[in-house]
Amino acid sequence: MKESENIKSGAISTVSTLDLRLLFALYDRIFLGDWFKKNFKGELKFSLSRRMTRSAGSTRCPKNIAELAPHELVLEIRIGVDFLFNYGLIEGPKPVCGV
Repeated sequence: MKESENIKSGAISTVSTLDLRLLFALYDRIFLGDWFKKNFKGELKFSLSRRMTRSAGSTRCPKNIAELAPHELVLEIRIGVDFLFNYGLIEGPKPVCGV
């Protein structure tokens, strides 16, 4: 996370959508072998939510996804800021999506 102006340690107190993009790129590289970077032709958008209280995040995609060409697809990954800010408070294992 050298590129991040906000995240300098494991404790996150400030975050931006650029940070989410950087975190996703790291996740893609480490866990998915750069699959998204190499194969996804659409656009990934990242957003933050203060209202998300029951889940850590969500992925939004258009309802007409089957009708879109791969390069027309826009997916939005929305992350709850409370999840990020409180993640360091969790004791013990911290699996996210099974990882």
